[in-house]
Formats: sequence, structure tokens, C-alpha cells
Amino acid sequence: MQQAYLVNRMFRRIEANGDGELTREEFNKFFDAAARGKDRLLSEDLRDALLGGNTASFLPGDAPSSDMLIRGVFAGEVGSLNEGPGLNSRAPDFSLMTHDGTKTVRLADLIGKKPVVITFGNFTCGPFRSMFPGVEEVHKRFADEATFIAVYVREAHPTDGWKMESNNRVGVAVAQPKTFAERVAVASQCHRLLKPAMPLLVDEINDPVGHAYSGMPARLYVIDREGNVAYKSGRGPFGFKSGEMEQALVMTLLEQKQATETAAKQPAK
Repeated sequence: MQQAYLVNRMFRRIEANGDGELTREEFNKFFDAAARGKDRLLSEDLRDALLGGNTASFLPGDAPSSDMLIRGVFAGEVGSLNEGPGLNSRAPDFSLMTHDGTKTVRLADLIGKKPVVITFGNFTCGPFRSMFPGVEEVHKRFADEATFIAVYVREAHPTDGWKMESNNRVGVAVAQPKTFAERVAVASQCHRLLKPAMPLLVDEINDPVGHAYSGMPARLYVIDREGNVAYKSGRGPFGFKSGEMEQALVMTLLEQKQATETAAKQPAK
């Protein structure tokens, strides 16, 4: 887990605009900056470019003070104090509006023939932005077999809270929304940057869904067709693993197929 997070921090240091996709242009720009006029890199050059100024856990300028961290915990910015539903328990129902206000989506209406994958996240969580494209890749592979939705929750690193310099470097600087309209506006910024293909729903300003699922700052769930939790990731950033979610989704689909085949073989009464 530590190695994976180290790679993610290095990725975010190279990736310039915070959309979670490293382009050839961005990589070449990083090379030019690290090489400082040379046409090759030495090990020391790469070390200084990737690790210079880093602490063991944070990019330069991102580490919180103790006071800031405590305030973030009680504000719900670094995670809900609730546990959220456990495995095999009923997924809490909710009804939320999409970021563009065009429709309201209720979880209960999605439960049935397909599993539902729920992604929780927010604009100011750098690891979420960099890892979300992995969720979208799973979405592309399983769009016909499962329903995918994203739920936008409370900001993890607003400018008036645990502010991160790595966000400033990619132009992500917003205060914690105080009204639902303000949260919708920030969610729309996030949507323009990440361009998710799945619907982006916006949690109410008092965070009922974020708390019900312990979804802040980022988390993944797979809900089976009976409406029960088949998979619950660890809390982001460390527990946010699209590959692990995909494995759980595959197992859920396999169990669903086996159950359907078994039921079809039962003699009619």
C-alpha cells in the first residue's frame, strides 16, 4: 500500500493539470525540467525531480499541522465519523440530483437486474482525481453488466481548511461550499475536469449520503442486485482501489449468473 501511494504521489507530481491522465506532452515537459538542458537523465536527476521536498507521506506543502488535521476530522473533511454499512448489509437508500440538475436518481430504482457501483469523491482530493480514471476504465468494461454512479461529497482540502499546495499547482482552489448551490458549482468544475461518463450526483450540504456510507473523502462500493453491500473499499486515499473493486464486481456478476442458472433448473411448481 505504501509503495502504491508513493507511485501515486510521483504521478501527481508529473501530471500537470490534475485530471488523472498523464499525457506525452506532460511527461516530456517533466523530462525537460528534470534534465535542466541535458538530453539524458541521471538517477540523481530523477531522484531530485520526484522526491525533492517530499516528506514520507506528503508532496511539498501538503502536510497538515496537528490543529488543521484535528479540525478536518471533526469537520468531516478527512472522513466521516460514521462506519457506513458493512458487507452483506442493506445499502442505505438515497435520492440525489445530478450535478447539472437534469434529473434525480434514487438508488432503490437502480437495484434489480444489475449490480450498482457507487464511487464517492470530491474535487480537492488529489489522490481521488488521479485514481478516478481507473474507475472509469472499469466502467467502460462493464457498462452493460452493471450500473455506475458517482456521489459528490464534502471537500477534503478546501482553501479554508486543510489546504494543499499540490492542488494550487494544478489550479484546484475552492473554499468549502456552505450551500447546496455552491457545492453543485464545485461539483460541476470537477465534472469538467474529470469528464466522467457515469452520472455525477451531488450530496446535500449536510452530507446525509456521505455519512450514511462513510464515503468521505473517497470510497468505492458494489451493491448486488438484492440491494446488499457486496464490496466496501477502505477509505480513500489508501483504500480507494479500482482494481480491487473490479475483482469484487466480477465475483458479484459470477454469483448472480450462477444463481440465475440454478433458479432456471428448478422444476416449475
